[in-house]
Amino acid sequence: MLAGKKDRSGKEISRRDFCKLVGVGTAGLLAASSGLYNIAAQEERKIPYNIPRRPIGNTGMEASILAIGAGSRFWDKNHLDEDAWEPYLERALTKEGINYIDTAINYGRELSERRLGQVIPYFRDELVISTKTPERTYNGVMRDVERSLRNLKTDYLDIYLMHNLGGYGDKTIKDVEDGYKALQKLKSEGTVKAIGFSSHGSRKLITDAVNQLDLDTVLVSTNDPGYANFKPDIPWITSQGVAVSVIKVMRSLEIRGLHQPGSGARELYRQVLELPISTAVITHRTMDVFEENLATAREFGS
Repeated sequence: MLAGKKDRSGKEISRRDFCKLVGVGTAGLLAASSGLYNIAAQEERKIPYNIPRRPIGNTGMEASILAIGAGSRFWDKNHLDEDAWEPYLERALTKEGINYIDTAINYGRELSERRLGQVIPYFRDELVISTKTPERTYNGVMRDVERSLRNLKTDYLDIYLMHNLGGYGDKTIKDVEDGYKALQKLKSEGTVKAIGFSSHGSRKLITDAVNQLDLDTVLVSTNDPGYANFKPDIPWITSQGVAVSVIKVMRSLEIRGLHQPGSGARELYRQVLELPISTAVITHRTMDVFEENLATAREFGS
C-alpha cells in the first residue's frame, strides 16, 4: 500500500492500483519517483493559492495567471525530455498553485490529453481544464468531446473550444455554425461549463464570433510574428463579457532560439499581464524559464 494513502473514495490504493488507474507500468512509475508517484502518495491533493488568479469572465471560474500549456513543448520529446513532464506537473500543481491547463485533442495525436489524464483525476475539482477540437461539424465535435473526456479521465470539461478559428478553411462564421450548435448542446447538458474559440490568425472572425454568437471565452495569440496579434482586440472583447486567455506570449523569442532567462521574455509576459486577460498559456521547456515566469506572474499578475 502507499503508506495508507487513499483515493477520493477513501479506499487505500496500492502501487499496482495506481498503475492501473493512470495507465502506466510499474517500472515506469518507479522511474518517475518525483512525479506521478509523489502525486498519488500525497495525503491531501490540494492546489495551493501561490499564483495570482483572475476571473474567467462571467463563468464563475478563476484561473491562475500562469497556465500550463500542453502543446508541442509539453508532449514532444524534442522539446521536453520524456522523464521531465511528470515532475514538472507535480511542481506546477502541488507547489506553485497553477490550476489552469490548456490542451487539445490534436496535440500529439491525443498524447497531450492522455499524459494529463494520468494526473487530472487526483485534482479534478480544483482544476480548470480547457481542451479544443479542430472539428467543424456537429457530429465531429460530439465525437471529439467523448474522446477528450476519456483521455483526460473526467466526466466534464470546464472549457471547450473550437480550435483555431480561421485556420481550417473558415471564411465566415457560417462555416462553424454546425459545430457551434454542438458546443451549445454540450453546455446546456452540463458536459461543458464554458464554450468559445481559439484563433491564431483571424482577428476578423474572432470579432464576428464575439458579435454574433453567445461565447464565454476565447484563446488568442499575441507575440508570434507568424500569426495575428490580438492585443489591440483584447479590451474590446472583454468589454463584451467574453473572457480572453492568450497564447504564444514568448514565441517571438522561441523561434529564434532566444527564450532563456534574461532574454526579454519577462517583458513580453509583463505586457500581456497588463491587459484584461484571464490567463497566459505557456509551455515551459526548461525549469529556469519556468522560474522566471513564476516570478513575473507573482510580481505583475494581480
